[in-house]
Amino acid sequence: MPNGHTLVCGGSRGYSFEIDEDEKVVWDYSPMTMFRAYRYYPPALVEMELNATEDELLWVNMTSFASDLDTDFDHLVVRENSPFVEVLGLHLLAMYPEGITMDVFDLSVSDGIFEVKRRVLVNVTPVNDPLT
Repeated sequence: MPNGHTLVCGGSRGYSFEIDEDEKVVWDYSPMTMFRAYRYYPPALVEMELNATEDELLWVNMTSFASDLDTDFDHLVVRENSPFVEVLGLHLLAMYPEGITMDVFDLSVSDGIFEVKRRVLVNVTPVNDPLT
């Protein structure tokens, strides 16, 4: 579960309980003979290290880096916190001006229930910059 606990459901009587990291029962429930439980999968977001060229548009298709077993890509929400990056649907667009050689930003993907975050590193290759 998102809180690190484990949900256990089973038995002919529908006995369910949640245990924490120390295997202590947080709550338990024993309804009649029928019950239903749903499993929601959080999105997956692989680590990303990108390479960009100064003053050139970097276009990144997030479907290569993000997935969700029970949510279509059209319903995932992508967010970032870089002044050089913009989210357009499931694409990242980045433009790095002269003088920026690296960017590190937080990227998140949400399915409306769960959100996963990764730190992204972008190495920027300078073009036509004077030698120092």
